[in-house]
Amino acid sequence: MALPASGQISFDDVIIEMSQSAHASYDMPSFSIGLNGLYTPINVNSSNSGKYTTGNTNIALSDFYGYDMTLTYPTGSTLQDLFFNVEPSGLCNPSAMVVFNAGTANTDLELEFSGSVSDFSLVDTAVIYYGKPWKNDGSAIPTNATIIMTDSTLTTGMNYSSSYSYVYNADSGSNIYFVIYGICP
Repeated sequence: MALPASGQISFDDVIIEMSQSAHASYDMPSFSIGLNGLYTPINVNSSNSGKYTTGNTNIALSDFYGYDMTLTYPTGSTLQDLFFNVEPSGLCNPSAMVVFNAGTANTDLELEFSGSVSDFSLVDTAVIYYGKPWKNDGSAIPTNATIIMTDSTLTTGMNYSSSYSYVYNADSGSNIYFVIYGICP
């Protein structure tokens, strides 16, 4: 459920939207960049994701107006941009994600992700997950999240293409997450 585009929102509303309802911290800069794999990565499909491209970590509560972390692209969709929402200025491992809904039918998926050296100049690691790659208390990656691919050798860019035998599992849901984690400055 997306946050409203106007009106009153609270820190609790943001924590719930970011799927961090059991997290005790109200650390807005960490929420706004998905810090260190412990917070939910920013879904760049949300219509307001440009709010986090300021190049700093001074994110206001009002920047979350209209944020919708549940938005997905269908599998087989055209190219989608993936970007960091905040440059890693003082905080290590910011993250961002593109989410694809693979549905509930078992099928072979063709996964393709690519980018130049400059596209990945601030990226430490790129990971593809089947299943939500965060817990709602910021403690770790859930055990029902399967890592499909990890690439930490992005000095020459990325050209990943592979077939994935997708078998739907209700505990893992129907989403494939492509997440990038930034370098530490």
